[in-house]
Amino acid sequence: MRGATNDTTAEIGALLLLLGLSVSIGGVIERSQIMQSFPQSFDSAFVELDGRLHLLTISATFLT
Repeated sequence: MRGATNDTTAEIGALLLLLGLSVSIGGVIERSQIMQSFPQSFDSAFVELDGRLHLLTISATFLT
């Protein structure tokens, strides 16, 4: 029982840390005004899909 409680506590702490880091990184990105360089809307859904696919591919490359 004690081991399960310790594991659960560690997982909850990791999730809270992830939440906090996501919020802080979002704030840093917003303050740097880097999002102003991206378009507010796209001409078609395929252009947006292509951009997201490239972003996912690039981020997956750096994570592996």
